Amino acid sequence: MRRVDYSTYSIEELLEVKQNIDPTSENYPALVDQLEKSEGEISVSDGNSRESHFNLAMNRVKAIGYLQLAAAAIIPTMIFMSGDVSIGTAVITILLTLLNLVAGYTAVSALTRFYWISILNQSLQVVSFGIGDTVLNYSGLGGINLKVTLAEVSSFGFAIQFNPGFSYVEYTGQIAEQFIIIDVLGIIFIGALVTTGFWKQ
Repeated sequence: MRRVDYSTYSIEELLEVKQNIDPTSENYPALVDQLEKSEGEISVSDGNSRESHFNLAMNRVKAIGYLQLAAAAIIPTMIFMSGDVSIGTAVITILLTLLNLVAGYTAVSALTRFYWISILNQSLQVVSFGIGDTVLNYSGLGGINLKVTLAEVSSFGFAIQFNPGFSYVEYTGQIAEQFIIIDVLGIIFIGALVTTGFWKQ
C-alpha cells in the first residue's frame, strides 16, 4: 500500500480521512500522528464551527423576535380598529400583546434564559381547531398551515396565511366543517428556539 503524507492535508481533509480509514491500515498510525500534531488547529476549527452555528441560530431567533414585536403592534391595531370589541376580547388582546412584546424583546435581546416565553407563545399558535360547536384560533401574524378536515372522508389542505389575531367562538349548534389546523411555521420556530439553547451550552 502506498504511504500517504498527511502533513499536506488540511484539517477538514484529515477529519474526513479519520472517519473513513480502516484502523488496520498501514497509514492509520501516520494519520493519528498528524492529528496529534494538528490538535491545536482542530480545536480552533471546532470552536469556529461551533461559533458559526451559534451565530446562525441567534440570527434565526432574532428574526422570530422581530416577528413577535410586529405581532404586538399589528394584533391590537387590527382588533381595536375592527369596531365593537367586547371586554373579553379586549382583555385577551392586551394579554396576547404583552406576551408578544415580552417574547419579542427577549428574543431580539438574546436573553436565552427567557426563550421559554417565545416557545410558549409559538406553542399556543401550533394548533387551531373547529370541533363540535367551538372554533379556537390564535395565529400571531399568520402561518404555514396544514389543515385536516374531519369527515366521513377526511381531507387535507395546505395554505400560507396572513391573518393576525385570535378567535374563540361557541356556536349554538355543531359547526358544519370540523377541522384541525397545524401551524408548521410555529413548529419550525420552536425548533429554532430550542436549538439555539443547545448551541449556547
